[in-house]
Amino acid sequence: MNEIEIVVNGKIFRLTNNSNKYALAKADAGPNATPKQVLAHYDKRGGYIQDKDGNKINNDPFWQQEKMDIETQQQQRNRMKSIANITAHPVIASFIVIVLLAMLWYFFDIDLSRFSTN
Repeated sequence: MNEIEIVVNGKIFRLTNNSNKYALAKADAGPNATPKQVLAHYDKRGGYIQDKDGNKINNDPFWQQEKMDIETQQQQRNRMKSIANITAHPVIASFIVIVLLAMLWYFFDIDLSRFSTN
């Protein structure tokens, strides 16, 4: 059994790496995972976590926060996908261009005649 120190948000946590939970958590979190994400996945696996003074940290809060972060990211991706689907429609895309050009003309007094085909 060996201990691994990990720093998350400026706080030092010690993880007891029994049953190879640290390596499993690291693999579960992904190759580009932050220390916070690794700690969360270690927490999900029920790993033993201590603060820098050796006090046991109760399991679950790190994983619960990570689940909320994952859900928020998924909601943002879904919103962006919806916006992309709407703006991909040719009529909507044309309308957006017309509105932007009108705003340039109205607010910034930009001469748009140079874009005319006449």
